[in-house]
Parts: sequence; C-alpha cells; structure tokens
Amino acid sequence: MQLANIAWDDLIVYLEVLIGGQVVSRQVVGKKTSYSVTPKGHELLASFQEFKRDAAFLRLETVNKDRILKALKAPDASLQGGVPSDVLEKRLRNAGFKILDNSVVGKSGVMHSFGVAAQDQSGSKHGYVMFKTIDQTQILGLFVKQIDTDFIVHGFSIEEISPAARDMAKTYSLDVSNWPK
Repeated sequence: MQLANIAWDDLIVYLEVLIGGQVVSRQVVGKKTSYSVTPKGHELLASFQEFKRDAAFLRLETVNKDRILKALKAPDASLQGGVPSDVLEKRLRNAGFKILDNSVVGKSGVMHSFGVAAQDQSGSKHGYVMFKTIDQTQILGLFVKQIDTDFIVHGFSIEEISPAARDMAKTYSLDVSNWPK
C-alpha cells in the first residue's frame, strides 16, 4: 500500500476487483491474511508489460485519476443540444444516418453522453461531441469514450484546436476538427 502510494480504502476496492477477476487470491490463516498473484494474474501482468512497452509512444504514464475525471465531465453544456447539435443532427439525417439516444452505457458501466449519436448505413455507430475548445484533457476523454463504447468518436471545437491536442488526437486515432462556420 505504501510503495504504491494508495489509500487503504482504495486498496481494499482494488483487491476485491482483482480477486473477483481471479488475478489475485486471498489466503486467511488465523488472523493473518495474505494475497498472491494467480497464474491468470501472471499472464495478465506479462501481457500488460508487453502492452506498456509497445504503447510507450502513447505516453500513458501522463494519465492520472484527476485527468481522467476531468476528461469524463460532460462537454460544454451550452453546446450540447444547442444550435451546433441541432445543425449536426440535421446534416446527419440528410446523409442517411439514423439518430440514436445520445446517452450510452459503456462496457465499464459508465454512462457516456454525446452531443449527437448516430448510426450510419453500414451499422457503424458514431458519437459527436462539441466543445468550446479542445485540449489534451478533452482528447483523453474522447479516447476513453471511444474505447468504452465502441463508437467512432468525433470531436468538434468552436475555437482553434492546439497543435498539441491535434497531435494527441492523431496518436489516439481520434477525429477532431473545428466546427464549420
């Protein structure tokens, strides 16, 4: 707990999740409790280390709890359901898209909200999110939405997108662009 710099309450939650996933086992002998990594846990750890090595260019070490929570916050409320969403929805309908419910439960159980959610004629689902401005934190949020929902996520910005945010979006294979004026 101390080496990982994790609070006791968080550690208990993490251990229960790991035990439930059968990657850690708990042994209780008298008053002593110990934990060990299962064979499945060793396989997962080896896979994670390989992923971490192969994905080093993504700079995942810069991701932390605060950035994820900030990224998961709803986009600028003044743009959700406002003129840009209405205009986008109309454009998508005209292009043959089916408009879907804009709230989607992800694989993680988290509820994700899009400005507009639509399905194209091939069956692919797309989520569109409008922001006043897109920075690297919003890129992280879009990436999380894309992975958790299996939607193709598109981000629109009213203001100019910074080169750093564009580079990060490209790294994560995200579609971000300025809202057409």
